[in-house]
Amino acid sequence: MSVDEEDLPVRPTFGLLKDRYVIATSPEYFERVSETADDSLGETEGYQAVIDRATSGATQGQVMIDIDAVREALETVFELKDDPEYASEILPKVEPLDHFGLRMARVGDLNRFRAVLTVS
Repeated sequence: MSVDEEDLPVRPTFGLLKDRYVIATSPEYFERVSETADDSLGETEGYQAVIDRATSGATQGQVMIDIDAVREALETVFELKDDPEYASEILPKVEPLDHFGLRMARVGDLNRFRAVLTVS
């Protein structure tokens, strides 16, 4: 059995753009995201809610995940919206989750780690 690449539900694509690094679920989605971005990621409400830019020191690494967007994509790919068990048992627990952020920064002689999860 063989499967054409176009038939796969997820075809990870990634790339470095002028103002951000993007990991997308398909080449088409990556292209759409790279063309339509008006604001930089750092200016979005979700980013500002979970990444503390006021911390002094050098950022060593950071991650921001739009949990709501990931959930919606998974619901579409796996057709979960029509699953009554998902709707009653899982969705109420994950739908309130909005964004997750982690920032690691060197502050003087210390490494500072900050993790934030926002909910609605």
